[in-house]
Amino acid sequence: MKIFILEDNNFKKDDIVEALNEYFKEGFKLEHRECLEEAVKYITENDYDLIVSDMHLPVDAKNNYTKKGAFELLKHAKKPLVIVSSRRIDDSQVESENYLGSVKYDLYDDAWRADLKVYLSMLK
Repeated sequence: MKIFILEDNNFKKDDIVEALNEYFKEGFKLEHRECLEEAVKYITENDYDLIVSDMHLPVDAKNNYTKKGAFELLKHAKKPLVIVSSRRIDDSQVESENYLGSVKYDLYDDAWRADLKVYLSMLK
C-alpha cells in the first residue's frame, strides 16, 4: 500500500498517519508534501493507492493559500482520494470517480478516525 498525504499541519498529519497505522497493520509506504504545487507533481509522476488531502493549504512554497486545495488535487488524482479537513465538506458537490468522501477532523474528538476507516475499507 502506497499512500500520499497533502497536509501542512504536522500535528494533524501525524494524527492521520497514526490512524492509518491502526488500520493498515501490515504497513504502508508514505509520501508527504505540504503544498499543492508539490503534491500535483508527486501524484502525477508516481502511483499511489490512496491520496489523503486537507482542504485549506498552501498552493506553493510562498504560502499563498487556497481553501479548495483538495478539489484542485482531485483534478489530477488517478487513485482514490479522501479529504480530511477541520471543516465539513458537502460531498454531494464533488463529482469525480476517484473521490471517496470527506472526514471532518477534530483535534479533541477521535470520532473522525471511525469515519476515515469507512473509506479505507473501500480500498480492500
